[in-house]
Amino acid sequence: MSRWWLVLGAYLALVVTALAFVLWYSAVAWRRVFAAMRLKPTQYRCAAEQLLRRLRLDGALPSIHPLVDLGNATSAARSLPIAVLDLDQVVGEIVVRPASGMESYVTFGGEVEHPLAG
Repeated sequence: MSRWWLVLGAYLALVVTALAFVLWYSAVAWRRVFAAMRLKPTQYRCAAEQLLRRLRLDGALPSIHPLVDLGNATSAARSLPIAVLDLDQVVGEIVVRPASGMESYVTFGGEVEHPLAG
């Protein structure tokens, strides 16, 4: 094996290790945010961590729509929550606030869930 391939292999190993650290650190930061809001970090994961968990468990991300898939792939790669919305399908307005407990959403599995207030 040529020296060039060994250098490339060492470089790629370093990049993968650095990315793993960034993903871990980002997940730790989000868990601290949730803990500060008095939420159980293992029960309430940020979207990026949940995507990474799904990727680890299922080996793939669900395919929903090319733009959503791109957002999910970017979110998983960078450990950042990214949302892609079809505004033509949104009923009402988009509001970012703590949950009242009256909201409902459909999970990837097709089940309807209601978040806890807070």
